[in-house]
Formats: sequence, C-alpha cells, structure tokens
Amino acid sequence: MLRKHARCHVKPYVCNNPGCGKAFSTTKDLKRHWRTKKHMETKETKEEGYLCPVAGCKKAGHLYNRKDNFVRHVRKRHVGLNMPA
Repeated sequence: MLRKHARCHVKPYVCNNPGCGKAFSTTKDLKRHWRTKKHMETKETKEEGYLCPVAGCKKAGHLYNRKDNFVRHVRKRHVGLNMPA
C-alpha cells in the first residue's frame, strides 16, 4: 500500500512545452494536461473535449476533457442553463 502511494510523489513524465515544466506520475495524466492546457492547438484536440458555451464566463475557452467535470461546472456556475445530455 505504501509503495503504491509513493508512486504519487514520483513524477517522471514532464511537460516539454516551453515555460511549463509540470510533472506527472503517469502518461495518462500528462496527456490530459496537454489536452486541457491547449498545448496542442489543433482542431482535433478541441473536438475531444467540452468547452463552456457561456459568453463572458471566467472558464470560457477552457477545455474540459471529462464530461462529468464539464457538467459540474455548468451546474455550479450557470444555474438553470439546460445542457444536452
């Protein structure tokens, strides 16, 4: 159990984008970071996530990779806004 927890503190996967340098425990976390932080500014990347549609929102343009996080944002910040399921 302790060995598994220790892996949380070892972060061998580092973002190589200039000026970033964040490190992650798994390649999955590094890939999520790349998609979320828009290091890869491609049309395909943007279509893989969910963008807040509300103009003027503090998170407008933020890419949510997970639908549950996007739905939580909409429910919390935009009460009464109907989003497609």
